[in-house]
Amino acid sequence: MISFRSIAPVAASALVGVVLIALHAQQGGRSAHIVWLTVALVESTVSLLYRGRHPIGALAGVLGGYLIFDFAATAVVPLAIALFTVVTRLDRRRAIIAVLATAAVVLVTQSVHAGRVWNGSNASVVR
Repeated sequence: MISFRSIAPVAASALVGVVLIALHAQQGGRSAHIVWLTVALVESTVSLLYRGRHPIGALAGVLGGYLIFDFAATAVVPLAIALFTVVTRLDRRRAIIAVLATAAVVLVTQSVHAGRVWNGSNASVVR
């Protein structure tokens, strides 16, 4: 059964995402299309609803949305909620692996979407 305690953080995350989309979507630039930002927010929200039974699946869903859409404003709060759930519900080994995987995905996403490639000594812009 879904309780208020499990839905409240998800609702707060969705509300923050809606406000941030409204503030940032009109500024232009990459990932500024309001439909895709809404899709990313809905995907993260649905993923978080399953975090009680499937914490790794919820984290993977949020990370997947972040990797595809790369809009940190709609991903930071859901990512924090999903990661907190993984760390509090799973054993230490799996939690550490999840934290490291999350860090890797965030770093890869930033480098891929920014057009930067790591060449061993420094990052260079690929055009």
